[in-house]
Amino acid sequence: GVTRLYPECDLTSRRSLNLLHNEYLLAVQEYDCYVAKHKHKPDYHVLIEYFEEWRINRSELFQENERVISEQDFLEYYLNDVKSSRLLKASEYTEEDYRFILKRERYLASQMFKNNCPGIYGYQELNIRQSKKRQDYCLNVLKKRFE
Repeated sequence: GVTRLYPECDLTSRRSLNLLHNEYLLAVQEYDCYVAKHKHKPDYHVLIEYFEEWRINRSELFQENERVISEQDFLEYYLNDVKSSRLLKASEYTEEDYRFILKRERYLASQMFKNNCPGIYGYQELNIRQSKKRQDYCLNVLKKRFE
């Protein structure tokens, strides 16, 4: 059901599995409380009502991007991409200059990462840790300097 509602949700990620496990625990709790209170199992209409309530109140958790990354992950990805895509050709520089440029690129990527981590709720699309769009945008900004 979750993938039908949110096709971009990655149900193989640790985050999604944890969310689903917690939703399962809540569902069991709600079911047991309902049976204890009403002395019978909920019927179809009650279950649909609970599902609609869940969809409204909890679904935003599953809409968030699954690609949560650390600063180290971002730096490694960027530097490996720069090296493998030949944006920075080692043959064009002395070994010392090449190492200096890589060190400088690491610093610039680190600053880019730190400047794109707002902790403001409601603006997750600007948080490089959570937003694939923001990650791609920042990577492109960094790589454009080589063009």
